[in-house]
Amino acid sequence: MYNMDKGTIKVLIRSETNITSMADHFSGNSDNRWQNYKKTIGRIKKPFQIIIEIEEGSNFPSHVAVDNLQLKHCVRETYIPCEPNHFQCESASCIDRNKVCDIYRDCPEGEDEEQSCDEIPKDARCTFEDGMCNWVSEKRQDSVWTLHSGPTPVDRTGPTVDNTFKNVTGKYMWARFHPKRTQLGHLAVMNSAIFEPPPLYHYAVQSNFYNTCQV
Repeated sequence: MYNMDKGTIKVLIRSETNITSMADHFSGNSDNRWQNYKKTIGRIKKPFQIIIEIEEGSNFPSHVAVDNLQLKHCVRETYIPCEPNHFQCESASCIDRNKVCDIYRDCPEGEDEEQSCDEIPKDARCTFEDGMCNWVSEKRQDSVWTLHSGPTPVDRTGPTVDNTFKNVTGKYMWARFHPKRTQLGHLAVMNSAIFEPPPLYHYAVQSNFYNTCQV
């Protein structure tokens, strides 16, 4: 993001009954580089959507881009023991088990991305390389989320490369604001698909997955 020091980013959770709660709310920055973000959303009992809401500040031009979205630790994942906290690849090499089902192919044959990854909700992990994964930009007169690759048309209105491949061919979501804005506080809002709630072991205090679901 860039020139968002006076802007805000909100992560909201919307239930199937249209009740919306705030998961996170923080100020932007002008670092102008890709940054990792995670937030524990905890126990959720009903199907839900994740909403990303960007509010511009007074600086111009500003931009926010999003790539490589994941819901992590929301379902129990299967690991083949190698050493404690490791996964054994078919080549006999070992990788950290946190790298299993994390989108990236860490084993030589990529089997770390085939370990019951289909238990993870559809569209819960998205690099945007094959489309928007059912994320939808809200229709607004002054802003829109756009699937984009490479540099944005105007300097300093977006990143130059994506976060997945880190080159100009990779795709990412770009919050695009109207260049001739007339007032501050414009919003760019993107809604996820509806996800089923995490399994019941998220409610067991003795479980390793207790209250671990993150975005």
